[in-house]
Amino acid sequence: MAKSKTSKKKKDEDLISVLKKKYSKCQKKYSLPKFEDIDKEFKIYRIDQYTTDILFDIRKQISNVLHSLAGIIYPIFTPSEADIVSLIISAGMDKKTKIEAHHLFKKLNYLISRSNSAGLDGEEKSAEFIKEIWKEWPEIKKKIILFSDKIANVWAKEYKSDADVGYLG
Repeated sequence: MAKSKTSKKKKDEDLISVLKKKYSKCQKKYSLPKFEDIDKEFKIYRIDQYTTDILFDIRKQISNVLHSLAGIIYPIFTPSEADIVSLIISAGMDKKTKIEAHHLFKKLNYLISRSNSAGLDGEEKSAEFIKEIWKEWPEIKKKIILFSDKIANVWAKEYKSDADVGYLG
């Protein structure tokens, strides 16, 4: 068992090494962030080592992360009668939080759209997109953490009575 874990770790390190080599060329050419930094935030190690366009695949992975994050905050400002989760989350938020979440949602979707355009426009545009995201990422991440904490607080809230729970079926 220990041997298979060791060989898997070695294989993973080899795959990451291949990705690093491919990325390194583009990193120098376009002044991109360090591999380890961007990997830490966007899990680019998941990219297929046989990729022929590393920046395209990194941009696509970043876009997937942005899409996932947009899905996390969407219920804050968009309650749906068909979705009890969104109803509970939205009901637990004040108007200011809903407006701020909507602004971030719009920003995330703007960036996803920019990513789509960059993906159709070649390596240089993918590099520009990666650099743009990298500049904006700390603020986006900070806001996502804030909204995630607010959502967690909604779920942690104790109800005063069964009437506060509402209709359960």
